[in-house]
Amino acid sequence: MALTLERERVEETAIRFVYPRPITFNEWLEISGTKDFDELIDGTIVEKPMVQLEHEKLNLWLFQVLGTFVDEKRLGTVLGSRSPVFINEFRGRMPDFFFVHKSREEVITSKATLGAPDLVIEIVSPNDRRSGINATETDYRAIGVAEIVYIDQPKTSIRVLRKTDTGYEPQTLATGDPLVLQSMGGVTLEWNWIFTEPRSSVLATVQQLLSPKI
Repeated sequence: MALTLERERVEETAIRFVYPRPITFNEWLEISGTKDFDELIDGTIVEKPMVQLEHEKLNLWLFQVLGTFVDEKRLGTVLGSRSPVFINEFRGRMPDFFFVHKSREEVITSKATLGAPDLVIEIVSPNDRRSGINATETDYRAIGVAEIVYIDQPKTSIRVLRKTDTGYEPQTLATGDPLVLQSMGGVTLEWNWIFTEPRSSVLATVQQLLSPKI
């Protein structure tokens, strides 16, 4: 299949904190301290842009619903946008949402997750640049995240990448199709739960996810 390229001219607006030499991942953890919203990109600390209300509402809903589901099923650990993930010596990411299976929870330390999560979900906002989205995907592929999900709110679309023996298999869901998270045992989120507001309540959604399928 031929690759269709879309060129985008952008003006950089990210705030970068430049030091006399590249900062390592461990140094970033110490320097950042109480800072919640920055990432380490090629040895440079880059502040993440503030998100809009729709982004935050969806992120919180996902965290509550999937976090409760994972807890009830004893599947592992769910973490969010204030938890660093190690990419390499000079790169660190703060995914919107990620999940580590209980069989691999040893990669989670008190300061950061030092191995690939089993699932990463990123919520795309209107101010996100395509170059930045591509960069996060490259990083998650590089460390071997099993399932990568991009929920694009402005375009009302969902893109999923799943790791296979030969690389990553991408899938763009058709409008209305449910999001099936294989890394969480196949738990299924309906399209309208994600994109239609007001969303189903957290309690009602979790009860539906936990109810036996006939």
